Amino acid sequence: MKKFLTVLLVAAVAAPLLASATDVTVSADLYSAYVSRGTVCNDEPVLQPNIYFAGPAGFDFNLWATMDLTDNKKSCAPDTAWRWSEFDFTLGWNAPFSEDAPISLWLGSTFYTYPQFADDKDYDFAVSVSGNCILNPTVKFVHECDKSDNYRVDFSVSHGIELADALSLNLGAQCTYGFDTWMEKWGRSDDEGNVLVKAGDAGLVDVMVNATLSYQVTEAWSVSLIGAYSALIDGDARDAADIDDIDSDIFYGGVSTAYTF
Repeated sequence: MKKFLTVLLVAAVAAPLLASATDVTVSADLYSAYVSRGTVCNDEPVLQPNIYFAGPAGFDFNLWATMDLTDNKKSCAPDTAWRWSEFDFTLGWNAPFSEDAPISLWLGSTFYTYPQFADDKDYDFAVSVSGNCILNPTVKFVHECDKSDNYRVDFSVSHGIELADALSLNLGAQCTYGFDTWMEKWGRSDDEGNVLVKAGDAGLVDVMVNATLSYQVTEAWSVSLIGAYSALIDGDARDAADIDDIDSDIFYGGVSTAYTF
């Protein structure tokens, strides 16, 4: 019932927001892998489209999806090439601070669905605070509410460099701090209940660095080249990844295009 009410609330707020959106950005990313907070969900090519709506009164809505482009047995949704494997719906609100305010504040909730696994759904609530200064430091506190009821904090920084009138380079880095409940997902046991990897204590889980080279074709249309490196830095998480036969660190990249209406 709680999940149904959450979906109903998101739909009720999102519907008028979509109808009155002031800006709509549509993008499509083609990556050599899908990596989420250190977890390699698929080490083969994926397509990830995204639609972002900026609405009135600081509200925004985002729809993101991912599709495996190969039948990869190591994917989180194995052998499902050209079928959607995840949809994320995010509804948020940006606090009405002035443009020269030292910080920005965002509140939001994301509902996660996995079409290949009908009963596998999740949702979270998040608070994000960003510093409007050099490196744009951001701290995002996330409470995942459904399957695991856990907590994590994402830290990120970024810096943009203008190389030419229409060419720019953005450098970024991110890491995740997981609380004890978040770290429990890295525990592993065999079929007889013997502990292979105990759940780790709270601490830093992963790190990711990336570089994006963007070219502004027109005022509304841009194309980008993206390169990234992601690694699990928690020892228990790395051991669990080895047991699951997934990479604990990976270089990946892709191309992206975006258009704003």
